[in-house]
Amino acid sequence: MRKISVFAVSCAAVLLLSACGSSSSSVPASSGASSAVSSSSEPVSSVSVSSSVSVDDAFSDFEAALSENGIAYTEKVRMAAELIGGVNGYKYKTPDYNIEVYTFDPSSDAYLTAEKDGTVIMEGFGSFPAYAHKGMVLMQTDNLPQEVIDLFNAM
Repeated sequence: MRKISVFAVSCAAVLLLSACGSSSSSVPASSGASSAVSSSSEPVSSVSVSSSVSVDDAFSDFEAALSENGIAYTEKVRMAAELIGGVNGYKYKTPDYNIEVYTFDPSSDAYLTAEKDGTVIMEGFGSFPAYAHKGMVLMQTDNLPQEVIDLFNAM
């Protein structure tokens, strides 16, 4: 009986851990885009964002804004957004850093906390710094360039 219990718990742990990054799709870098963020000291207002920002297709708009600003990612991984109270989320992998973006129900407690405190909470793991804007959350990491933060806030 003990072996069956251990096996069941092991299977549950494997399923839970695999849900955090369950599906990934390689995204080729566009031929004209650089794989690193430019180190120019342009003002925030120079960040260009597509004028066709759509609530229904926030990730496509974010991806278009990345491309327009020369930020290329090599892989897009679906994230388990429900673990932080979100609806949907993706991690965009670049050679130098990762960009995690999530959509939330703007009236949810998790999103309101992100707006108010600048953090998201993952039960059992604590709080993580984040930027909240128009129903979306950008996770803050140590090496996330200011240009990506400015782009996110300009959407």
